[in-house]
Amino acid sequence: MPLATRFDELIQAVEGGDAGRCREIASLLKAEYVIVHDGLRNAVARTLAEGIQIAGPDEGEAIGRRVVLDLMGDGEIPQYSQGPIMQRLNNIAAGWHWHATEFELVENPERFTFILGPCGSGMRLIQEGKYKGNRALPLSVRPTRSTFMSTDYPSYCNHCSEMGHAALRYNKAVFIVEGWTPLREQGLCLQHTYKDGHLPPDEFYERAELPLPDRASLEVKVADPKRWLTDEQLVWIATHPLDRLIRLVEGGDREKAIELVDECLFGWRDAIHDVYRFWLALLWLEVRNSLGHEVMESVVRSSGYELFAVMDPTRAADPGAAWKEYWRCHLRLNGYDIAGGVGTYRNAIEAMVDPSLIEAGEHAETLIGLISEGIAGDGHHLGRLSVEGDELVHEVRLPS
Repeated sequence: MPLATRFDELIQAVEGGDAGRCREIASLLKAEYVIVHDGLRNAVARTLAEGIQIAGPDEGEAIGRRVVLDLMGDGEIPQYSQGPIMQRLNNIAAGWHWHATEFELVENPERFTFILGPCGSGMRLIQEGKYKGNRALPLSVRPTRSTFMSTDYPSYCNHCSEMGHAALRYNKAVFIVEGWTPLREQGLCLQHTYKDGHLPPDEFYERAELPLPDRASLEVKVADPKRWLTDEQLVWIATHPLDRLIRLVEGGDREKAIELVDECLFGWRDAIHDVYRFWLALLWLEVRNSLGHEVMESVVRSSGYELFAVMDPTRAADPGAAWKEYWRCHLRLNGYDIAGGVGTYRNAIEAMVDPSLIEAGEHAETLIGLISEGIAGDGHHLGRLSVEGDELVHEVRLPS
């Protein structure tokens, strides 16, 4: 049985009508989840980079593209494929909020646009200097459907172009990134949700290396001049659900505040954490199938290191508690113990190993062992990992 998470603590605070406690938990949660988020992001980025560096730019890029096309077989992003378009819009917003992204949401006759400042993964990697210096992530060498037909495109961001290709080939346009916008020079990205799948302009198809739709033969909906949302509603959706929750508790509306806890949990667990975990698993398996098991093992070591390298317990006031919150943000911490200067954290294996890996014939003990090898001896005291029974165990010496 997993220990209570910050989300569980938030439910208790909401039910007690304690706005002050809600504010405290929200502040802690915003700081804590980003560490785990960035570890998952960096692991995916490293896997994509290793594929390019080992297999070359064409095959390495194709490894990432095949995973995206497999994930979006019918042109839909799984976590945003349920319900009518307004439900999808709200789900996309929840995902962006838990993707370490602040955004403005605007409505035009043909679409909604998320102005991301910056995107919490690709653009933040650029701003953090990950494409420069030691272990630099690679840039594209030629224009392809994975790069919005651009050169020198950051490798992690390829999936934005690939998702557009996967969606537009089925005339689906709920999640379309305009990855060539000049606003990128200002650190901004644009993601559009079109009100009809045939409304994206021709350039979006050209950038996705797709034939233009035969609009004359289609029952194409024209852009709707009527507003679907008011300015106030757009601002409310663009406000982080934790901040909205606090306002509702302060106003005495506990029932709607509880609903926002569910929205937060969807945003973090269903739209981000478990999707990253699944994406990483599919990439590892594609590396295995394309380049062999030995290469996959090397990639698991190097990308597994990234999952933990975001932690610097030497800077924490309470290193043992910092590691506890790291694992609580993985949502499957069963228990922990701190004794003799060592922290021991027991988690469900699914905290880090996606079930799809086991279904594909991999063994949890082997994978966890490879990740443990990756974090060993780095000088950051990241500890060691093992599997005991059905649990992933992390033992780490805590700095005094």
